[in-house]
Amino acid sequence: MAKPWKELALKNKKRLSERTQHYIKTAFSTLIKYAKEQDLGVRGNPAQGTAGEKPVNSEAHTPYTTNELQQLIYVLSTVNKFNTPELFWIPLLLLFTGARSNEICMLRCCDIVQMEEIWVINFKNSPEYHQGTKNGKNRTIPLHQKLIELGFLEYISSQKSYGNDRVFSKLRLDRGKWNVGFGKSYNRTFKRKFLKN
Repeated sequence: MAKPWKELALKNKKRLSERTQHYIKTAFSTLIKYAKEQDLGVRGNPAQGTAGEKPVNSEAHTPYTTNELQQLIYVLSTVNKFNTPELFWIPLLLLFTGARSNEICMLRCCDIVQMEEIWVINFKNSPEYHQGTKNGKNRTIPLHQKLIELGFLEYISSQKSYGNDRVFSKLRLDRGKWNVGFGKSYNRTFKRKFLKN
């Protein structure tokens, strides 16, 4: 005979953090709401109110200070962009584009093109290539001149010459996202080692 769910829950020692629980509940509530809006047989919203308030102890994402940005730029100048191109280019692209890390990590070489005389980055929502943008909308932004001066276009050319379709070919898709591996590496090693207060 199955034990009551509350008793089983108490025995679960590997509990999810409040932040993760909030994320799952929000996603579930959104799914139910979508099913109702699409007239998929859902009556009412059984998930309404389950997400609750965002946990107070969630880590707030604070912007970098001027000092931290200067440290970051200094450290990037010491990174070997040929041996570790992801560590060199991704932070710079984030800085100069304002894009999300997954949007940078998902780029394909064909997304960097010249329109008339201006080099641009096309952020595409292309499910077939596991590319996703906010609200599913494509957008184009100019490539900053500083990135061109630092050799980003030459890097793209080298990726193409090696037969790589993706800008950062060493990154692997993880749970539907390209930035998971880079994020772990950056937060756990690079950021902690070089961006100390």
